[in-house]
Amino acid sequence: MKWLRLCIPSNNTIFIKAVSETLGRNEPHLTLEFLEECIQGFRASTIELKHLCLEYMTPWLPNLTRFCKHSDDTKRQRVAVILDKLITLTIEEEEMYPSIQAKIWGNIGAVSDLIDMVLDSFLKRSVTGGPSSMQAEIMADTAVALAAANTQLVSRKVISRLCRVLEKTCASPTAILEQHLMWDDIAILARYLLMLSFNNCLDVASHLPFLFHIVTFLVCTGSLSLRASIHGLVINTIHSLCTCTSPQFSEERKRVLRMSLDEYSLAKFYSLFGISKVKSPAVMAFRSSYRNAGIGERFGPDRSLGGSAPDREKISLQSLEIIADSLLEIMEASFAVLRGECTMGPRHTADSTWGHCCMKDIPESNWLQQWTALARSFALRYNPALQPRALIVFGCISKSASDTDVKQLLRILLKALESFSDITLIEAIVMCLTRLQPLLRRDSPIHRALFWVALSVLQLDEVSLYSAGLALLEMNQPLETLMMQTREPLEWYFKQLDHAMGMSFKANFHFALVGHLLKGFRHPNHCTVGRTARVLTMLLAIVARPHQRDKFEPLETLMMQTREPLEWYFKQLDHAMGMSFKANFHFALVGHLLKGFRHPNHCTVGRTARVLTMLLAIVARPHQRDKFEVTEESVAYLAALLPVSEEVRSRCRLRHPVEEQIYLVTANKRAAGMNGDDGAGGGVFERHSASHTCSVDTVKQCLLVGTKVDNFKSSRSASIPGSGVARRHNHRFAASWSHQQHATAKKDAGPCPSDKSGGGGGSGGMPRASSVCRLDVVQSQCANGCYHPLVIIPDILAFCPVLLSDK
Repeated sequence: MKWLRLCIPSNNTIFIKAVSETLGRNEPHLTLEFLEECIQGFRASTIELKHLCLEYMTPWLPNLTRFCKHSDDTKRQRVAVILDKLITLTIEEEEMYPSIQAKIWGNIGAVSDLIDMVLDSFLKRSVTGGPSSMQAEIMADTAVALAAANTQLVSRKVISRLCRVLEKTCASPTAILEQHLMWDDIAILARYLLMLSFNNCLDVASHLPFLFHIVTFLVCTGSLSLRASIHGLVINTIHSLCTCTSPQFSEERKRVLRMSLDEYSLAKFYSLFGISKVKSPAVMAFRSSYRNAGIGERFGPDRSLGGSAPDREKISLQSLEIIADSLLEIMEASFAVLRGECTMGPRHTADSTWGHCCMKDIPESNWLQQWTALARSFALRYNPALQPRALIVFGCISKSASDTDVKQLLRILLKALESFSDITLIEAIVMCLTRLQPLLRRDSPIHRALFWVALSVLQLDEVSLYSAGLALLEMNQPLETLMMQTREPLEWYFKQLDHAMGMSFKANFHFALVGHLLKGFRHPNHCTVGRTARVLTMLLAIVARPHQRDKFEPLETLMMQTREPLEWYFKQLDHAMGMSFKANFHFALVGHLLKGFRHPNHCTVGRTARVLTMLLAIVARPHQRDKFEVTEESVAYLAALLPVSEEVRSRCRLRHPVEEQIYLVTANKRAAGMNGDDGAGGGVFERHSASHTCSVDTVKQCLLVGTKVDNFKSSRSASIPGSGVARRHNHRFAASWSHQQHATAKKDAGPCPSDKSGGGGGSGGMPRASSVCRLDVVQSQCANGCYHPLVIIPDILAFCPVLLSDK
């Protein structure tokens, strides 16, 4: 029927849109042709017609899923082309940018089956432009519109893609993450996360472990804009936790989260994230924002903003520890919500992810378990750029540790020591062991072995390694300390109980414990009376540490028994360092610890004093003596503490006070001379230019001495294989102990120490002070069948059955 005289008003938008919806619903096979025609005519249309065109296109967008699942690759390719054309419109049509975001990408985001293909197109266009390019920034901004209608799916896809890219870096690792071929993908996806992090478009409840995992890997990397982006990601994540409506946090938990939010806005954390020179990280993160800018100025390249690589701040492992501890605190604050301190909002439905978490799907420790599993996976995998970071995070967030975990770390330490090319990795392993050791079971044999691992690290003469090794040595703690740590999570409740009972465990652990046990002697049951006596006897044996072999023994006996199976290797190490543990255990131990007083880090100096004080108390306990009583066991520790401890000086009076003053003045002068320009090579930890550098091949040849302990024992009288190889390869080991007062050290190492003479312990069993180990000394040691510590320590670890056995 023809309606020739039909009057059509000019405002027919609603009618035409309804026609388009009907056609899209009834004729879906026309989708590809219709969209192609709309996109082609879009560019030549006026602004008014462009708005209408968007209205007509919207109903057809869900039909694209029919062709995505199609077996015909041609159809799928046409869909990809259409998406690419829509991306081009988004980039080029400046005036239509908001409408395109809402009408096109907002509707496409609601179609779950299209998300993967759309993200592929986004990333392809972003990578083509490069990080911080106009295309990459617009695509990251468009991802927000994509996630508006499907937050959980889009956030999961983006986060999982970034995690997969980080994992792929392990296949072809590089020393620096920015040098990896996948770096552009990593930087671009990190910007996607920042854009999505506002208003909880990252679904923080489901992805908190993955977000923290990504943050610890990318903190302080890339350009200033990217560093500010990672900092902004953390801020927005905490903000999402504070403002989420389901669940509703208790006021106490909100207060903790707000405190964390304020803390991350301090200059201290700006420095940790490598943006200390940035006035406003939020402005820097969006430095290339399109707001109030022309199309050419929307997203200016950001590569120049980061400065040259040498100018960028690098993160230390200690700084990463602070960040990991802080993130763990945030996560633990949220654990309380999962334990039932949350209330569901009025809009709670069965699909609410947070509600699901609070009920049963995410148990109390699920977040931490996921994060720990991610960190552990990278910690045990070779990747110079990420493995040290993963080791630090794994140590910080672990709540339990097994002997197997520690043995795997020691195997990695063995390989790192063989090459000694990555000091950061060695330091990270030692720092991780320091965190894990208190988590081991009390009867684990690894506790004793880690004492010698820590001591071996001290002998490597590296500033950072010495600090880490000293921290590991400090982990040996007495009974009362370990027990008091156990009650720390409930300290407030125990304080109430102590107050009610009139006895304080914190003031005096042993008297408070005995105070409770004495009641057992008044018990009407004689079995309980007898049991009370047995318990007191057992505790007396623990705290007194008598000499019986089947109970706790003195420190030197206990530790020397641990190294008996590897005595031959340790002899080589003692001889190379010029101090014999067998001749005089305490003086040799103090000889290594004294270096800590000359460490450039004041925290390490303080830790050295604490370790010496702790050892002084340990050696006095078996004999039930006052720790300030001068004995053969304590004199080494007292002498070391005398110049630095007012308590020791007040308790241990010298016969001639004048000599004490002379001693202190001399010590101060020597300390000043070490830091002065005396031509002695600088501070005690300053290395020579060729210090601790050697080729991988040379180290491997030096390690080819044997493959079994028996082979070494049978070759004691013969020349040790490999020494000629070491001479030919011209070892470039050089220790950092190069002071003027040590210039008279022997150039010839002499024979290896024997059981009778005690080796290099000096006359009367007294060890030499920190001895020089220069290049000529190392070469002569190799010629005489002895090793530098760098060669010996891997041997000790490699053949130690306690450390490296799987049983």
